[in-house]
Amino acid sequence: MTIGAPVLDIQPSQGSSDMDVGGFTAPVYQVGDGTIQLSWLSNGDIAGYNVRVLDANGNVMVDQNLSSTSATISSDYLTAGMIYSLNVTAYAAADDSVTESATLYFSYVPAPAAEPEAVEPESTDPEPEYTDPEPEYTDPEPEYTDPEPEYTDPEPEYTDPEPEPEPEDTEPEEPAADYPTDDPSAWSTAITPDFDFEGIVVLQQRLVEWKWLAKDGYYEGVLDEATVQAIVDFQTVCAENGIDLIPCDPMDPVIETDTLALLFNANGEVYANPYA
Repeated sequence: MTIGAPVLDIQPSQGSSDMDVGGFTAPVYQVGDGTIQLSWLSNGDIAGYNVRVLDANGNVMVDQNLSSTSATISSDYLTAGMIYSLNVTAYAAADDSVTESATLYFSYVPAPAAEPEAVEPESTDPEPEYTDPEPEYTDPEPEYTDPEPEYTDPEPEYTDPEPEPEPEDTEPEEPAADYPTDDPSAWSTAITPDFDFEGIVVLQQRLVEWKWLAKDGYYEGVLDEATVQAIVDFQTVCAENGIDLIPCDPMDPVIETDTLALLFNANGEVYANPYA
């Protein structure tokens, strides 16, 4: 039994150029900002596909078995200039030991920043010279001989001085009271990218405290790539220790309440990163 090798495609593509992809030269497709469509298709009786996306350092971003022939990823999870690989393996329906694989390479090229508007140069024409007009002759006014009244300064009115403004409190804000770090019942809703800003900040503070997330390596209050990867790493180590959690998908991140219950448990248990 034979099946055809998967035919891979990526859209929207800005074209490709031959580049070194780790010891050999291959076409590398350039993609821009926004949603990126990946697709694949093999001839023959196919049971399904294994789809993997890896970065240039060999880190696995996606590893899924699918029956469909397409998927999407967001450029938000890609690093500009890094070369990524899409590897698809097709399995024959009658015998899953019969496989065919193909690989496509792509790189993220963000849109260039808008050029600043041109500024009109200042005029270099000399300023016109000013000349006083000739004064017109008028008869002098007669002198006024009434004595001028004496002027006395009025007594100044007393006003209380303005109070000095109170100095602003420069102490850092505590986490929002709605999200205590020792009460799992306060985290009864899964966290998604559109979750409350303060809630994501408290989650990130806990990940930093337990060394799953680098202190200066994330966007505060945003479910960014670094925060999602920290959750994936935390769940992986929990699984190695017999704690089954609902996995967080980096392509469509949702942090379920079972993971939040561990991170904000009321028993004082600390699940610190053993590899930090």
